[in-house]
Amino acid sequence: MSSWEGSSAAREGGHGGSVRGDGGPPTPTFGEEIEDLYTLSPMQQGMLFHVLAAPDDRLYLDQTLCTLRGELDLDAFRAAWNTVVERHPALRTAFVWRGLRKPLQVVHREAQVEIEAFDWRQLSPKVQKSQLEAFLREDRQRGFDLAEAPLMRVHVIRMGDRVYRMLWTVYHLVVDAWCSAIVLGEVSRCYEALRARRQPQLPPARPYRDFIAWLKTRELEAAESFWRGYLRGFRRPTPLARDSDTEGLLGLGSGHRHEHLELSEEQTRGLQRLAREQHLTLGTLIQGAWGMLLAHRSGEDDVVFGTTVSGRTADLAGAAEIVGPFINTLPHRLRVDREARAARWLQEVQDRQLEVRELEHTPLHRIQGWSEVAGSASLFHSIVVFVNITTITNMDRGSLYIQDLRYIGRPHLPLTLNVIPGAKLEIEMVYEVRCFRWAEVRHLLDQMEALLAALVAEPGATVGELLEAVQRVEDERRTDERRRRRDTNSGMLRITRPVAVKIHDPKK
Repeated sequence: MSSWEGSSAAREGGHGGSVRGDGGPPTPTFGEEIEDLYTLSPMQQGMLFHVLAAPDDRLYLDQTLCTLRGELDLDAFRAAWNTVVERHPALRTAFVWRGLRKPLQVVHREAQVEIEAFDWRQLSPKVQKSQLEAFLREDRQRGFDLAEAPLMRVHVIRMGDRVYRMLWTVYHLVVDAWCSAIVLGEVSRCYEALRARRQPQLPPARPYRDFIAWLKTRELEAAESFWRGYLRGFRRPTPLARDSDTEGLLGLGSGHRHEHLELSEEQTRGLQRLAREQHLTLGTLIQGAWGMLLAHRSGEDDVVFGTTVSGRTADLAGAAEIVGPFINTLPHRLRVDREARAARWLQEVQDRQLEVRELEHTPLHRIQGWSEVAGSASLFHSIVVFVNITTITNMDRGSLYIQDLRYIGRPHLPLTLNVIPGAKLEIEMVYEVRCFRWAEVRHLLDQMEALLAALVAEPGATVGELLEAVQRVEDERRTDERRRRRDTNSGMLRITRPVAVKIHDPKK
């Protein structure tokens, strides 16, 4: 029996209307409805496994929210979306796994995207904001049936005469963040053409199955040798704090929350200047800072966390334009030397990451198997993700302007750092509420901000000296907590102090 047939999620579990409880329909055959049928990428297999294992968590259900400004022709907008869905097989894909050694993705010949429109112009801005947040939660709870294509839907909400909010909800199983620019850009071009009563002119789209075929040509012998050496001696996942019991909390599925840190333009320019001067990438700075912070919090100098790579290899012609999930997750191991000069240590971190580039398509489950981490324990409990949702410039040239792009995902790890570049760099922490309290996450972001500021101010300092800035934030927090407790206790004493009451005695 395969792991797919035998999983309790496939036999019994449901997805609250999102995943069929019987493990999906019988395997389809080619016919009028089916255009193609092929295996999943290793990353897709991992995501599907997590979705089936935690059916109520809505894992890997991505929401992209943005503002549209201008005159919106809803009929042309619907036609534009369906034109793009017709172009890309990944957007017409569903999944089957029942009775199969391995799950398959099924490309349907036709799939009409659901587009709903609402008019909230009569509501005040305050009510619009609160209602939108409630709408996002309700939309996520709806989920999808993995056996039915397309695994996406679009909502358009009219906020003003020329202002709309658009919500694109899609399963990460069929697209990644890179695809946002491709899809939204093509929707814009198709919309402008259709609105002008012209036929959209777009180049042929290469299908996602070409990437699946390319993956099968990759040899894993060199990858196994590298990853065994890379992880040699690492035997347990890095705890997110001293005496952390994160491992025991994994998989309880009580939901995620989000907390944000937005750096100022001045702080962001400082990081960019430091990266240029030291010949580092912004990614190296953030990943290095997170590694230092993990070392500080866990008390361990050998730490591992996850990172994502785009997977858009130059070896596959046209990979940058293919719609489908190329992204992969890899372990990132850092040996934090507190005596090393920070700038030099970060350069070594970057050089080490360059060695991984040729092997970035290695499946994570294979790397896990080659590691010395025992049993089913995860290699890491946190991951750093760079969310490159950029401005869709070709939409700006038309009658609609796209603004305020916001990406909302649901990962399966206790803690995810979404790093969103821009004039004001943003770090979003998505955390499992069973593993963290809000105050702890807020404190983590404060420490991250202090560490990045210290790095910009003193790049020649040692790693240990930079971590002193983190310790000062920690000390200040403890002082504030003691002061709040003292003030609270003092207030309670004032409230509960006995009050003398004169009692009238009728006998006197």
